[in-house]
Amino acid sequence: MELSGAHDGRSQSDPVQASQADDDSGSFGVKVQVQGIAGRPYVVLNTQGRCSPEYPDVFLTDHHRPEFVSNMSGSASSTQTPRADHYRSLRAFKNPPAQLLNYQRNPEILRAYDPRNHRGWCSSPSSPMMVKRARIPVPGAGWDRVQEPAVESVPYQPSHIICRRSEPASEIQHTRTSAGSPQTGQGAHRRRFGPEEKRRSRSLESRSDGTEIGMQVGSFTQTDVSEVTGVRATSAGQQERSEVKEETGSGQATPDLLKGQRELPDQPDEDTAKLVMVNYLKDGSCEGEAIIRQKVELMFDKIHMLKFMTLEELEFAAPLEEINDLKDRRAALERHVTHLQQQLQEAQQNNESLSEQKEERNAELRRLQEALERSEQEQIIIRHKLTDMEKELQTSLDQLLQARRARDQCRSDMRDLQQQLSDIHDELDSAKSCEAGERDRLLQDLSQLRGEFMALQRVQEEQEEEISAHARDVEALQEEHQEEINRLLEATQEAKESVALLGQKVLEVAAEKGVGQALISELKQTKAELQQKICTLEEQISSLHHLIQQKQEHEKLLTERVEQLMMEKQNLEEELQEVRQQEEDMCGANRALMRHLEDTQSELSRLTRAHRELKERFEEERRQTEELQRRRGELEEQRRSQDRVLERLQEEMSAAVTGSEQETLRLQEEVDALRDQSQRELDTLHTQLHDTHTQLQTHTHATQEYQRERCVLEEKLSRCEFDLNEAELKTQQLQKRIKELEEKQQTHDDRHSKLMEVRVCELERSVLEERSSSDALMKRLERGREQMEQVRAEVLQERATRHELECDKIRLERQNKDLRGRVAQLEGSQRIGQDAVVSKLQQHLQELEERLLGEEREKSELQQMSRRLERRMKELTLHLEEEKLSLQDQRDQLALRLKTLKRQLDEAEEEIERLENSRKKLQRDMEEQQELNDQLKTEICGLRNHIRRNTRPNKAQTPADEDEEEDEDETDVTLDAK
Repeated sequence: MELSGAHDGRSQSDPVQASQADDDSGSFGVKVQVQGIAGRPYVVLNTQGRCSPEYPDVFLTDHHRPEFVSNMSGSASSTQTPRADHYRSLRAFKNPPAQLLNYQRNPEILRAYDPRNHRGWCSSPSSPMMVKRARIPVPGAGWDRVQEPAVESVPYQPSHIICRRSEPASEIQHTRTSAGSPQTGQGAHRRRFGPEEKRRSRSLESRSDGTEIGMQVGSFTQTDVSEVTGVRATSAGQQERSEVKEETGSGQATPDLLKGQRELPDQPDEDTAKLVMVNYLKDGSCEGEAIIRQKVELMFDKIHMLKFMTLEELEFAAPLEEINDLKDRRAALERHVTHLQQQLQEAQQNNESLSEQKEERNAELRRLQEALERSEQEQIIIRHKLTDMEKELQTSLDQLLQARRARDQCRSDMRDLQQQLSDIHDELDSAKSCEAGERDRLLQDLSQLRGEFMALQRVQEEQEEEISAHARDVEALQEEHQEEINRLLEATQEAKESVALLGQKVLEVAAEKGVGQALISELKQTKAELQQKICTLEEQISSLHHLIQQKQEHEKLLTERVEQLMMEKQNLEEELQEVRQQEEDMCGANRALMRHLEDTQSELSRLTRAHRELKERFEEERRQTEELQRRRGELEEQRRSQDRVLERLQEEMSAAVTGSEQETLRLQEEVDALRDQSQRELDTLHTQLHDTHTQLQTHTHATQEYQRERCVLEEKLSRCEFDLNEAELKTQQLQKRIKELEEKQQTHDDRHSKLMEVRVCELERSVLEERSSSDALMKRLERGREQMEQVRAEVLQERATRHELECDKIRLERQNKDLRGRVAQLEGSQRIGQDAVVSKLQQHLQELEERLLGEEREKSELQQMSRRLERRMKELTLHLEEEKLSLQDQRDQLALRLKTLKRQLDEAEEEIERLENSRKKLQRDMEEQQELNDQLKTEICGLRNHIRRNTRPNKAQTPADEDEEEDEDETDVTLDAK
């Protein structure tokens, strides 16, 4: 150890020489020279001046104020957050400095000298590790501090670490290469280096070059971190020896130097570095924190692997290892660039998918709003129709009640007339028992009355003619009335059918109304939610636009970084050329290279084995793919057969529907024919009632059989509808699947999209058929309206006929009154010849009564027939409704079946795609392995040729050498064949 006084000098050659010119400052210093790593000394100065020294490894301490120093770069300091600082301070508080090793506390010891910056170590611009400098107490120091640009302030703690002064690697190499040159200056303290020290110094030089390249790039890479960790790992033993020497040296130092040995500053460990990396990568990235943490952990795992590799490289210490290291760096940088490009593409795809989803949601909102408006309009129209139909039904019921009341009045009038006739008969019997004296007077009166009776007979004949004409008119009116009644019965039947349908529709509409109201409330809620979602999506879109801009800026930075990496690649190629030039001077490393060749041969054999295993795996995967293709063909055949079955079912459904329509038309024609026959055969209804009953029974049997067939067809229809519903749901799922498949593979999507378009067209056809069915229902409603109008017209006609009948009734009553008055006159004037007149009148009245009874019977029979027909129509309508329900059930079942089949098809297609992707991945791995094998073969051949040229450039080859060359050629041929 050497102690000497010194002051604040400015010379770089000997920074510890005293200068007499600056003695007035009163500065003093201590030079402590300790044999450290590779014979390099450590220098410590202490001065009272406040100016910063220009020596690379000399630092000043200040007892009055703390100094904050860091080697963080501008990019890393900008991304450092207060949370990370707090976390770092907590880690520093928890981890005591006594638990750390010396090289972990002071990573600058392992750095090489940089002659350009005149510093003892090269700080990586992007490394997040903290460096705290040791202080030397200065007596009487003021509040001035050293100002350093672009340095982050960190709390300082005093330390006893003695910084080393390292010389550039070029000087060390110069001293190593120049043989017999005398060592002067500080080199006098050194001795000649052993092979291990030479290897160590060379590794430090290569490491310093890597750090300089990292400073030029200006970004944090994995290789920089691997260099730091590798140097820490390799120089652990050396640092222990230097620590012992520092302790021996510090025992002879002044008390001022011992003040900085109270506490050791704790260095940031791996967790703080990870936290800093996570905070750095968070800014400008759209990924989550968990993904970034996983990436950082993977990076640190790779760093540890690189550390292990650097240890092996330090053992070999050959230029070939450095070349491989450079290649690995280049590959890592290229992978990083490709990874960043993939992230950019994924972000763009995510933005496109979000925009498409927003458009689809807007379209769905519009469709739902339109459907809501349509449903509300249809509900309003149906309500108006229902009110109109109810009003018409009430009017028709009122008219029927009025007709019944008029019929009851006619019957009561007939009974009154019968009672009056019985009274007249009693009076005539009493008149017969009169006295004989009165007979003469009566005969005279009779002679007079005969004349009057003749006149009356004439009048009566006239009246009879009038009555017969009136009867004819009444019969004609009755026929017309019967026709109108038949029409009304038909209309009432149709109206009842329409009423039943309307009742069902009213119930359905009420149910639909409740469902519609619930849907309206749900749609309102969904509308509000969708509006909120739209707002959130708009905010997300704005944020995504901002992210896209940031991504574009990040992409520009990446392009610049790629350009820098290309420049670095060129520099590395130039360095490779220099290394190749240096390889010509390395004839002494032939044995190590031969050993390395043997190792590579063993690795090649291992790789060939792995290649064979991969080939076997590839064959197995090929077999599996062939089996999957076979299964796919079978599934396609099953799908085709299912499609054929579906087409056949659809044809059967269409045939059944057409048959049912034809049968309904035929039934309607038969009903019309029956109605015509009933209208024609009203006069002969008494004789043909039995025949009509038999026909009705046969018709009921036929309708029952038809209903059974209809039930079967409705079940088939319901199955078809079920399959159609499944197909609709499947179309929605397939549309989503198409979007996903478009992102994955475009070639396969075209074919799949065509198939899906065909399916969508089929589903649209089914939707059009449903719309046509709804149009048919609307047409039926219009027909019901027309029928109601016809019923109204017929009711008006019935009113007119009823009015005419009432007029006829009034006329007959008047005639009856006239006849009664005449009868009373005849009884008062003469009672001779009354028997004949009374008998005639009685006969005439009996005839009238018989006619009225016959008309009443016919009316009752007609009513019974109409009731039967109404019951029959009601039963038919109920059967039709049941058939419709069964057809809907069948349609639902068919739709569900279609859905299940399509799900199975989709699952099979997904499995096939997954297996194809796995097969492609295996093929890519095989190709990459083959390329790596080819590259290794070419490198081995080149190295062998190079070794041959170096070892035997001008000597004659011996037979043993020739045999070795032949053996090597044979091994090359076998490797090529493999």
